[in-house]
Amino acid sequence: MIALNNVGVRAGAFTLANITFTIPSGAFGVVVGAAGSGKTTMLEVIAGVRTATIGTVVLHQHTVTQWPPEKRGVGLVYQRGALFPHRTVRDNISWSTKSESLHSSMVERLGIGALFGTPIAALSGGERQLVALARALVRVRSCLDRGEPAVLLLDEPFSALDPRRKLATRDTVRELHRDWKLTTLMVTHDSAEARRADIAVLLDAGRVVQSGPPLEMLQAPARDDVAYFLNGEG
Repeated sequence: MIALNNVGVRAGAFTLANITFTIPSGAFGVVVGAAGSGKTTMLEVIAGVRTATIGTVVLHQHTVTQWPPEKRGVGLVYQRGALFPHRTVRDNISWSTKSESLHSSMVERLGIGALFGTPIAALSGGERQLVALARALVRVRSCLDRGEPAVLLLDEPFSALDPRRKLATRDTVRELHRDWKLTTLMVTHDSAEARRADIAVLLDAGRVVQSGPPLEMLQAPARDDVAYFLNGEG
């Protein structure tokens, strides 16, 4: 479960305020909204990269608002990857575990074994996303293997992939979400992806406009732009 209750945080001149919603355990949630609405900042608050100044963050029944990132069991993928620039691709993927079988299986699943010898600086945008995704999935799986709860946070993780690789990678993430019984929250501008989610959250100017099952939001939108975003018109 991921639950934010009246969360607020300031990031420079930008403010998230009164953020309240719940992604039930095992659900696949999405966050939609215009550029600058606070989607990435909200993921950072959940991951502990930013500390909420008010409100509570709950992950799997634990109030983690003041916990450091390494204690939260979160796998986070930024849109631009945010890889460790002075580590190899292999070291980026395996930083959270020494299990060769785990990171090898993830590399094979995502088809990125050929990148092991590529310097981080030479990776394309799509390659960075795939390496970052592998790193996050290995982190989440290693937590689960230790009997610890874990969540997966994705910030437009497929945006730099070509269409064929995007579909394959999206399906892989969905399969792992289901097989591992993960709680996942993904930022997306893909309306079709948003409609497939269990729960959608629409942000605007640092506030939640509406959250809930996408079909219910389409049938009873709080504002016109809810339907626009979910129908791919916003």
